[in-house]
Amino acid sequence: MLMLSRLRSNLLIRTASSHNFVEKAYALIDDAKFQGAKAEEVNKAWLKKENDLRLPKELYKHPYCTEDHPITLHPRHTFRIVMELLGPEQVSPHFQSVLEYSKWYNYFFIGLIFTVAMRSHHNHAWGYVVLNMHYGFEMWVYCFFYYFMQSTAMVFPAPWKQLWKSYNLDSILESVFENEENLALETRKPSLAQVDYLRVHKEYLGTKAKLMEIHLENSRVLLKKHTYERALNILKATDRFEKDNMSRVLRDALDKAVQKLGQDISGSEAKDIKKLAFQSALIGIRKGKMTYENDPLLPRLLNYIEDFKTKAEKMTEKEQAELLGLSKEQKAVIALSDKKAEESFTHTLPAIKHPRILNSKKFKSLSA
Repeated sequence: MLMLSRLRSNLLIRTASSHNFVEKAYALIDDAKFQGAKAEEVNKAWLKKENDLRLPKELYKHPYCTEDHPITLHPRHTFRIVMELLGPEQVSPHFQSVLEYSKWYNYFFIGLIFTVAMRSHHNHAWGYVVLNMHYGFEMWVYCFFYYFMQSTAMVFPAPWKQLWKSYNLDSILESVFENEENLALETRKPSLAQVDYLRVHKEYLGTKAKLMEIHLENSRVLLKKHTYERALNILKATDRFEKDNMSRVLRDALDKAVQKLGQDISGSEAKDIKKLAFQSALIGIRKGKMTYENDPLLPRLLNYIEDFKTKAEKMTEKEQAELLGLSKEQKAVIALSDKKAEESFTHTLPAIKHPRILNSKKFKSLSA
């Protein structure tokens, strides 16, 4: 039983893990399908936009291929050519033109030429007969079909009535379609102009937004630079004032040490000090340079400076800040300089070179 329970638990764990793997696989497949559908939708939208923008405003018109004089003939033009060839309808069935009257005369002589050409060879070889009668046969066929067409038109005034009617109907419909198309094109012109205006307006809005974005980005960079420069100027001024304060403290300490030396020289020990100083000067004269050997004043001065150094090292940070810190006047100078830099930055107009903007009332009011 124990073995069965362990086996069962292992199977359940494997089944659960396989189920999770299958679910994750299906989720990945669904995500891939969604991404593919999304990409296809974006491509369709892009193609639609491209097709809408690239539609021709007007179809191509050939400079000299017209409906009346086409370069390539259509089968429906055949009926018009035939009717033009036949000429107008005969006024009377008894009327005969010169050609109609002389067709049998032409048939007789062409037939005579044809028969004479056939009998002109004694050997009656059919090849030579064909060669000799070819020209006459051609002339006979041309005349026969020409007179046949005229005869047919005279006997049957409208032999191709249905074809003629379909040709006329096609011509009428084509003219109607052409007029309707021209009318539709004229009607579409204001709408197309509005669409073009809207497209130009959208392009203008996009360009305006881009320029605003560039201007705001440049303003942000300039503001950041201005903040850094002001902070750096404040730090430099503070450092300069602190150095001035340090120099002032050292100068005061040195002045105090010198005052004490003066008090020592003018005190009760003045004679001894001057005597020792004179002896030190004589030693320097003997050596050729002043080495301050046995000088009574230099050790005293160094002791005073050493006392000041000891006191400075024992000072706390608060005492050092009070001693070397900025005074109210120095802080006021720094604040005034920072305020001037801020006003200079805030009142400086953007570097615009476009004359239309420079001459606008709003820009002039800002620059006033």
